[in-house]
Amino acid sequence: AETGRFEAVIVHAVDRLYRNLEALLKTFHILQAHQVTFVSITEQMDFTTPWGKLALAVLGTLAEIYIDNLREETKKGKRARARKGLWNGSIPLGYCRGLCSRCDDPNGEGYCSHYGKADLNPEYPEVPLIAHPIESEAVKLAFAWYTTGRHSDATVAEGLNRHRHRLPNGEEVSYRSKGIPGRYPPGPLSRSSVREVLLRRFYTGDVVYYGTDDEGRKRKREDYDYCVEGKHPALISRETFDDALELRHFAAHRRRNEQGTPRLYPPTPRPRAPTPRSPAPTPARPCPVRAP
Repeated sequence: AETGRFEAVIVHAVDRLYRNLEALLKTFHILQAHQVTFVSITEQMDFTTPWGKLALAVLGTLAEIYIDNLREETKKGKRARARKGLWNGSIPLGYCRGLCSRCDDPNGEGYCSHYGKADLNPEYPEVPLIAHPIESEAVKLAFAWYTTGRHSDATVAEGLNRHRHRLPNGEEVSYRSKGIPGRYPPGPLSRSSVREVLLRRFYTGDVVYYGTDDEGRKRKREDYDYCVEGKHPALISRETFDDALELRHFAAHRRRNEQGTPRLYPPTPRPRAPTPRSPAPTPARPCPVRAP
């Protein structure tokens, strides 16, 4: 607008430009200052007239109210799902719906040996998620390696990317990230994706609802609102997850020697549940439930 590269901004409706009244009016004034016409196909009004300006303010207010209400309803929906032990958002790495006959998982066709076969989850939707035949092994390996105290997020990612998973038919595949349909395809695991896995309590079979604090900010990982036992299978024990968190705490506050080599001190040994390579263990301790 400032350089005169266009003469008009055309939108389907006012709320397609902004659902924030302050930002909408500020943008409109900027466009006016540079003689750029603002056109809304739906409203079809001249917003430069007194009545048009009033209509713009009313439409902007209604749009802001709508998005505020939508945000609150979304929070209610997520809170209700969490109370039922259901996950929120995209399916985490390591899980799938188990609907193999009609699989639409990014790591399905050409990757999972069960793709197109009989469903592995006949109890769907009562059991919404099951362990993905391949991804779940990557998650278990990540925790198994990290909790030795000899690996970082980066070295775990490197190890997983080098590792070859043998399928029942003898073929081998490399582990890969989940990917998001329409946004980006599955690919090699990164340091950040491994870190996200190792910090996700979901793998213990629990569902955590974080919510927001009194100032509207999302609570931190250790300050969640409440935690309930989920309807999905656990991939690791709670002890293993706590060990991984404890090691991360030590790594964040570690001392370095003269050569810069990190000194990692494993946490105090405690009775172990079955190793991460074994079938999903039964958690040894109750879920740290906080009253909803």
